Amino acid sequence: MRRINRMAALAATSMFLLPTSGLAQSDGGIITDTVSHETTPDIHVWAPAGEGPYPIVYALHGTGVDHGTDWDVIGAELARNGVVTFAADYHASDYLRGEFDRVTQTAECAYRYVREIASDFGGDLDLPITYLGHSIGGSYILGGGLGVDRFGPGSTYDICFEGADRPDLIVSIAGCHFEANGMSWPLIPSDFGTGEADLVFIGAELDDTCAAWQSDKAAEVFTAAGHDATSVVVPRATHLTLIGHDIADDEFVTLADHPAPAAVAQVILGAIGEAEADL
Repeated sequence: MRRINRMAALAATSMFLLPTSGLAQSDGGIITDTVSHETTPDIHVWAPAGEGPYPIVYALHGTGVDHGTDWDVIGAELARNGVVTFAADYHASDYLRGEFDRVTQTAECAYRYVREIASDFGGDLDLPITYLGHSIGGSYILGGGLGVDRFGPGSTYDICFEGADRPDLIVSIAGCHFEANGMSWPLIPSDFGTGEADLVFIGAELDDTCAAWQSDKAAEVFTAAGHDATSVVVPRATHLTLIGHDIADDEFVTLADHPAPAAVAQVILGAIGEAEADL
């Protein structure tokens, strides 16, 4: 099993640049697009302007806004560094209403469709595939990313396309893994599936929604269960600034120059580079 370079991840939280050796380098030009299939919601794309081949990131947002465009800052940064990012409008808020089947269908069908069309944007399924999630998306991706028996090849989930290989890497950003809204629960790795993806948990020092200790503790729990897991806490970041956004005057705003999403992107790039070197 691959091991994430913990020193590289820690360097990113101090705002140093990480080496991305092994990743194809973009000239800084990127393309954006929105695609969909009859079985999927809209899927937003940020891709390098070149032909590839590029690693693939599939991203799931949190609740509240319910748009894959939440990933505009990080998706663009990853594209500038030779990674294709796909982000689905997968109706995350339905999760809070107990509509788990709808959440699962939109998230999984979009992932399977992304695999079908990744090459149109230079993505290569033979390079690392990363599941990326923020907030409730950062919790959902554990089951979606590790659920080989439910979603993998030959699995029973046949709502759309065929079962697909699970990702090589899971990056969970600011997930509430143990408690939220006055409720608490245990985190049991075996409940999520038998996938062997490496796991990176990213927390925000000033997060008052899903406190950073939850990311640290999640990494400890998964490590104890035999997974390759690590955690990184980004200093001076909040729940939303981690992904380059915030709330100002009751409006959802973009913070394109905030250092937190740059740090998050560098952690992701470092982890993808490690995974690619080990393929």
